[in-house]
Amino acid sequence: MGDLYVIDGGGHTFRINDLDWGDAGVGFGASYLYFVNDYLGLGGELSGGVFGEAEYDLSSSWGHTTIKSSMNTFNAMAVGRLNVNPQSRVRVYFPFGLGLTSAKGKIEMESWGGNGSVDGTSTSLGYFVGAGVEADLGESNWMIGGEMRYQGFQFDTGKYDIDGVSGKENYSYLSFLFKVGYKF
Repeated sequence: MGDLYVIDGGGHTFRINDLDWGDAGVGFGASYLYFVNDYLGLGGELSGGVFGEAEYDLSSSWGHTTIKSSMNTFNAMAVGRLNVNPQSRVRVYFPFGLGLTSAKGKIEMESWGGNGSVDGTSTSLGYFVGAGVEADLGESNWMIGGEMRYQGFQFDTGKYDIDGVSGKENYSYLSFLFKVGYKF
């Protein structure tokens, strides 16, 4: 986030450049794919992420201030997958998705002049692209795999209800997944 201004409990204004919207976290999800042919699968996915707090310490002539920011996301997307080598026991593929992302952000501030917090929820278009590998487990229909995704969405910073803060920020992140699947 650029050019974010916050006012501490003592009425002093701080400008924070490049405020991260969260730190490393954990994700969850479930998807269903119907394979039109051996190379293309289409379906739907529900997923989300709970990101840890990013923390900033500011010192000035007025004292010390700590600012913490965090974000949780929920995605409902139409998804697809392109298989590179569908007949192999170990398969390489490229997943993609487009849909809605609902994100809830929170900013907390602790200072000598008082403590406060604001939060906001914003819904926007979300997307992901990635690469993955999966392997069949023996002769069964079970499989395991790993995947890396680049995911993005837009957050309306005006939802924080902080004077002078408005606009839409494009947020993106990398996610790494370990998955277990079953072929019907």
